[in-house]
Amino acid sequence: MKKTLFTLIAILSLTLLVSCSDKDTDKETETTTDTTAQVTEDTTVDTVEIPEPEYTVATEIYADITNERELAFTYPIFEGIENAEVLNTLLLDESKAFMENYLTYNHPGEGYYSYDVSSVEAAYMSDRFASFICTGSLYADGAAHPIYFAYTLNVDVENAKLLYFDDIIKDFDTVTELFKNSEFSLIPSKISELDAEINKLAPEDLIGSYSELYGIYPPIYFTENDGRVSLALSLETIYTLGSHAEFEVEYTKVTDALTDGIQNLLKGEK
Repeated sequence: MKKTLFTLIAILSLTLLVSCSDKDTDKETETTTDTTAQVTEDTTVDTVEIPEPEYTVATEIYADITNERELAFTYPIFEGIENAEVLNTLLLDESKAFMENYLTYNHPGEGYYSYDVSSVEAAYMSDRFASFICTGSLYADGAAHPIYFAYTLNVDVENAKLLYFDDIIKDFDTVTELFKNSEFSLIPSKISELDAEINKLAPEDLIGSYSELYGIYPPIYFTENDGRVSLALSLETIYTLGSHAEFEVEYTKVTDALTDGIQNLLKGEK
């Protein structure tokens, strides 16, 4: 069963943070000489010089297996910096806390079940900040299909602490409006047919279940590609659409909604 489950996860863990640079290239190719100059100028503005990290990131696996269930998750670990031990303990504890909380609300009931997080992606890394997206599944014997999920880990590397939603977003209403206005783009997965179906959905339907009023927010993280930094959201979808999908918007479009603290970390400022 575990081997089959790992195969399913590999197929349906949709978004491995493929960049949208191909789209940008197509747009630049089609422009006139004057417009190309403008595009070049905008690219410079939107590009952030990211300080190279002095650390490296690896992964470790936590496992707790009994006759009743199998719990396992992969989590990131830092290597090569002084506060690595503190950070790695935080990441292990946070990953374990997510698992316990997730099982509290999604426990499959009677019978053998497995919780597995097999994918951890370092979406953004600089000397001061790192952002990860983790994807996994919950499966119970006899269920029609697994439940797929995603969560994120945002790390203030310099101060050895984790950052949560309120540490990053100060105005979710602005983020929501940008999403409804189609400023966010789907981060492509490896299943183009599935991406096409997700792109048919109305933005307000995708973002509608999250609300600043009720304090219900999606997992957030940051991505980086050739100096272009983006804010990314992981939004829940129905099982037939992969259970979750990732979207991103360029950092410069959403700065008004970000806290000063996270902006300083992204810019490498003290």
